[in-house]
Amino acid sequence: MITGVGHLQMTVGDIPACQEVYGAEFGLEEIASAKGADGCPVVLLAAGTSVLELREGSDAVNAFLPSGEKKDHLDVPGSVGHFAFYVEDNDAQPSSR
Repeated sequence: MITGVGHLQMTVGDIPACQEVYGAEFGLEEIASAKGADGCPVVLLAAGTSVLELREGSDAVNAFLPSGEKKDHLDVPGSVGHFAFYVEDNDAQPSSR
């Protein structure tokens, strides 16, 4: 029986921007960073008992057109529809910097 998710890997277009969101804004702790076998940056973040792996790549799925308009979700093949985190407080506001 599956009891949880151990590891989720996502290809992203901008590691520093994602570190800001998942680390600074969401409070996930960075547990490792390195270059992958392909030379691209990889960052591992602790998400409770799970690990979120962010791998930078030029093939990262993007839901936006060059104009900034959002694509229809059916026109974004290979994308993750959504994922969810458990949080301590749904009403807590991100800390200001």
